[in-house]
This record gives sequence, C-alpha cells and structure tokens, in this order.
Amino acid sequence: MVAFPEIAMNGCGAGFNLFVGTVLPTLFPFFVAVNFMIRLGIPERIGRLFEPVFRQVYGCGGIGAFICILSIFSGYPMAAKLVGDYCRNRRITPLEGKRILSFSCVSGPLFIVGTVGTAMLGSAACGYLIALGHYGAALINGLLFCRFVLPQEESRPAACGVSAFQAAKTTARSGSLAKRNESFAEAISDAIYGAFRSLAQICGYIVLFSIASEFLQFSGLLGLLPGAWSGAAAKGILEMTMGCDAAAALTGVSGGFQLALCAFLLSFGGLSIAGQSLSMLSESRIEGSYYLFMKFCHGCLAAALTMGLALLAQKLGYLDVTASVIYGSDHQAVQVLGGIHSLIFSARSVAAAAGLSAALILADRMAFQVRRRFLHQREKRRKESL
Repeated sequence: MVAFPEIAMNGCGAGFNLFVGTVLPTLFPFFVAVNFMIRLGIPERIGRLFEPVFRQVYGCGGIGAFICILSIFSGYPMAAKLVGDYCRNRRITPLEGKRILSFSCVSGPLFIVGTVGTAMLGSAACGYLIALGHYGAALINGLLFCRFVLPQEESRPAACGVSAFQAAKTTARSGSLAKRNESFAEAISDAIYGAFRSLAQICGYIVLFSIASEFLQFSGLLGLLPGAWSGAAAKGILEMTMGCDAAAALTGVSGGFQLALCAFLLSFGGLSIAGQSLSMLSESRIEGSYYLFMKFCHGCLAAALTMGLALLAQKLGYLDVTASVIYGSDHQAVQVLGGIHSLIFSARSVAAAAGLSAALILADRMAFQVRRRFLHQREKRRKESL
C-alpha cells in the first residue's frame, strides 16, 4: 500500500462506493426492521406456526423459518446475523444455529435475478435458473447436513441446559417485558444503533477485500492460472460480485458452464461474505471451518443443480428468453417499475427512514412528557382532595 498508493486508493474507493451505493440502502431498512421485530417478539410467534414442520424436517425450531424467510428477502449476511444474535442470547443452541445456517444462508433474489442475471449475463431467464439452483441447493444442503453431517441428538451445555418449554416461556416472558417496560423510542433507537453497528463491520470487509482484489489483479497472478474460467473463479472466491462479473464475460465456454460457475460463486459467497458472516457469528461457538465447509457444499450442489436446469432449458428452448417483469425490454415497464425500485433501494430511502424514525422518536418523547405531566397533576389533585 505504501509502494502503490494509487491502487490502494482505487480499491478503497471502489469498495466504499459499492457499500454506499448498493449495500447500505439495501440492507439498512432490513436490519432496522429485523432488530425492531426481534424486540417485539415477532420471530417467536412466526416460529410457533412452523415449529412442527421444521422440527421434523431439519431438526430445528420454527425460528429457522423466520430466519430463512428474512434471509431470502435481504440476502447475505442476514442469516448469520440472526443466528449469531440468537446464539449469544441463548435462545437457540450452537447446534441449532448450525442447522439453521445450512439452509438459510442464501443470497437475495434481487441480486441474483437483477444484478447477475440481467445486468451481467444479459438475460433474466438466466437469473431465474441460477436462483432456482441456488435456493433448491440450500434446501437440499440443509437436509444433508441436518440428517447426516450434524449429530442428531443434541448435548446442551450447562449455559444452554434448559428445556424447549422453559426456553419458550423465557422468550415469551422477555418479549412481553420488553414491550411493557420499553418505549417505542428506545426500541427503534436500539434497532437503528444495532443496524449501523452491523453495517460498519460489513463496510470494513468490503473495503478490505476490494483492496486485496485490486492488488491481486495488479500483480498478474491471475494470468498464471490455467484457463480464463480459473481467473474468474479466483476472483469469485475472494469476492463473489467480481467473480460473477468475470464469469459472465467469459468466452469460449458453454452457457450452462457460465451459469453453473455463477451459481457456485453465489452459493459459496466468497471470502468477503465469509468474513462478514463470521464476524456476525462471533461468540456463538459456531466454528469458521464448519461455515466454510457448509458453504462449499452448498456451492457444489448449486452448480450441479443449475447445470442440470440449464441443460433442460436449452433443450426446451427457453434459455435465451430475456423478457422480465422488471428488467425486461418493455421500456414503459422499466420506467415505471424501475422508478419504484430506485425509490426503495436508494440513498433516498435511507434518508426517508432516518427522518421518519427521528419524527417518531420526537413524537413519542413529546407524548411521554405530556402523559407524565398529566399523571403528575392528577396525583397532585388527589393528594389535595385528601
């Protein structure tokens, strides 16, 4: 970095622009909403609905359904954040956390279909095929790990040595206490603080690996690898977005191989996503070696499944279809829906959310002061009457 400061600055600027322009406006609303829902005890209520199914299929509580749903909507590293939070709060055990991660640690459909499929590969149909392979492989990966890799009987440590019924009672009690003793302003403030703390870690990893990628490209080591696809794979193992972009630019390879390579890189996530996820899993007693092995297996399953789907789509003649509801060739649909997309996933949404939160906090504080003054006056009149 001292010898080549320009490269370091370019990598840092690219990583920071990626974070501010894409990651921050996309993840910030989700992180705030998730933290706020956790404070209100909503995940436990959703978990009770899916408890029988997920306990039977994956050997984990219904909270796994809540984590999986939110992870699909928001992408990496939401599942790792939620599992880490619940493990640190002792609402789930490390073994349950491992089981949940095996099927819920996925990328978001907006990134897969929009960025990788439409923007990089030039076909929304390719994005849908990768998404089917990615999510299908996650479900299969969860079955394999929960049934054959992870132990079936859980030996709970002393710190977590409570029955499921007692844990449910404790969770419900803590949620009701939070809603009874905590004001809305305190809950939303804690949610915003937790979101920014998590996003700061993500920003650091993105910038760090962006600088490393710039130096790797500058060193010429990628040119020593056999075949152009190996260079794309090396970039993707370091950071999945750059790897998918390089895989989409490959020439001389079949379309099915391109899709399979993108599916592997998306499902493995790269070392940058691994670093972000492991930082979220700190103090949860979930080993980094388990996470990397689990994501590698997910990547292999996704590549094989996507390759099969691509061959089937090519045989049926559907692989070259580029029509898409949001990103298709219809300029009117792109203009209308694209405006909605820009409104939701942009810096404006962050500013609007921050302004709305500040207004709600101010209104809540004013209402609290008025209510306290009213109660004080009523108590004063009662004493005077006595």
